Amino acid sequence: MRSLNKYIVLTALLVPVYTGFSQVMSLPDLLTVAIEQNLEIRITRNEQEIADNNYTRGNAGYLPNVNFSTGYSGTFNNQYYKEEAGDRITNRNMNSDSYNVGVNLNWTVFDGFSVQTRYEKLYELSRQGEINTMIAVEDIASSVTSAYYDLLQQKIRLRNYQYAVDLSRERLSIVELRKFTGAGSGLEVLQAQVDFNSDSAALLRQEQNIRSASIELTRLMAQSDFAEIIDISDTSIYLHRIPDIGELLDQTYEKNTSLILAESGERVAYLDYKATRSDYFPSLIFNGGYGYQFSKSDASVYKNQGTLGFNYGLTIGFNIFDGNNRSRVRKNAKIQMDNIALARENLEISIKSQLFEYWTAHRNNLLLLDLEQQNLKVAQENYRTSMERYRLEELSGIELREAQQNLLNAEDSLLAAEYNTKICEIVLMYLSGNIFQYFYR
Repeated sequence: MRSLNKYIVLTALLVPVYTGFSQVMSLPDLLTVAIEQNLEIRITRNEQEIADNNYTRGNAGYLPNVNFSTGYSGTFNNQYYKEEAGDRITNRNMNSDSYNVGVNLNWTVFDGFSVQTRYEKLYELSRQGEINTMIAVEDIASSVTSAYYDLLQQKIRLRNYQYAVDLSRERLSIVELRKFTGAGSGLEVLQAQVDFNSDSAALLRQEQNIRSASIELTRLMAQSDFAEIIDISDTSIYLHRIPDIGELLDQTYEKNTSLILAESGERVAYLDYKATRSDYFPSLIFNGGYGYQFSKSDASVYKNQGTLGFNYGLTIGFNIFDGNNRSRVRKNAKIQMDNIALARENLEISIKSQLFEYWTAHRNNLLLLDLEQQNLKVAQENYRTSMERYRLEELSGIELREAQQNLLNAEDSLLAAEYNTKICEIVLMYLSGNIFQYFYR
């Protein structure tokens, strides 16, 4: 049975640290808040608690049922008798009363091992509740991490757009000075003004993208202050080292919670199949009780009667023929067990294919990232050269604008490559059961 110690360790870390978004929040801080506050996780935890509460010997049927009962009954009648001699005797308003009080025990001593099987199933269902909570935690951790880096990406892009506005403002100042000194034309000023306005509009749109990313992150943490933009601590996208595919596969088979849950489902299906065997065994039920009964009657020879004592008995039962229902149920349970095994195998193939897909994408993105970094250096040098030539009036405004756009595109392409690489990393960590590493950054 695979260890779930990582869940226990994570639970120990979940202490309330959130007092609002007024402070700068790191990714571990936000993850802790999300896992503590997210409503889906809280619902799953409650369902886990229900499964834990159901895992008892009494619920499995190991323990007897003990009942206390008490009661009263009475009659009030007129009685008529006719003797052989023909005389008629009438007794009017004859009263009788009966009282009882007792404790009764009913215990199924043996029912074909179904009690033991049911107890094992309750344990497995309790374990499934724990695994489902782990899955919910991992899902939210993955979503929050992705949303965090989306917000970081949008903030970096905002800086790039702000830089583009600064460059356009610088160009506008240059052409306005030229016009003022008589060395430039009004057309150059208009072109520079149009480009400056275009970059300013892009900056405003990017501010809205930041708000949208912050709102999504706030929603994942089950907070309601959507007006405030979350202030995050990171200023650049940090990439973790990803193991080779063989190591990732080993970790996935060992720690992927969906696979662990599927294996638990196979165990439950086997126990359901095993439980059908109990119908082929006899059942043995013990019952006993201790009670007191008292009665009185106007028509009885004895005015009052009372009894006090034990009663007990054993009942043995065996179903000789039930229309072949036992055989049908057992065959269907075997088919269901096979289907669940096939579903687990299908899930394993699906997860393995996703792992290979994102691992190859991650490798390609790393190569692309290196190319984009080189391209950015070229674009930066090209813009510096273009600006110097523009100041010397050796380059037109349109050519400078093209160099500026190339620089902005290079910055945006590099950022996209970093973000896409990070998303591949997050998915790989999620699939291999290592998403909790982001708590320790």
